[in-house]
Amino acid sequence: MRTRDPRVASIFGVLACGAIGPALGNLPPSLEQSPIMGQLAAIGICFGSLLIVAGIVWRNRDDGLLIEQAGNALAAFGSLFYAIALTVTGNPIPDIALPVAYSIGITLGCTWRYFQIQLFIHDRKRLHKETL
Repeated sequence: MRTRDPRVASIFGVLACGAIGPALGNLPPSLEQSPIMGQLAAIGICFGSLLIVAGIVWRNRDDGLLIEQAGNALAAFGSLFYAIALTVTGNPIPDIALPVAYSIGITLGCTWRYFQIQLFIHDRKRLHKETL
């Protein structure tokens, strides 16, 4: 269950670095029509990605999984907000199709990992109760 995959850490590390600018208010032109939603999305993506990386490198497995789970929830909501912010700005669909698809893919991946961790925690509690 424990993933210490350097590829996952590097992907979310790059994602966090890319979201720092929009989180501080330097929004791309595609989000200038919905600045509040775009900035909230960037903050969620940035901090969620940093929490995922922190959870992956955390030494204690149980604490690391909980940190990673919180980061997945935050990154999922942030990338979903980003996809919604792009669609409500009125940009032409061919221009936003790839970023929206990418954002929804991140949302689905983070949601999948969130529930995967939740099932693992539930199974560990059940096994712990059976051994008592």
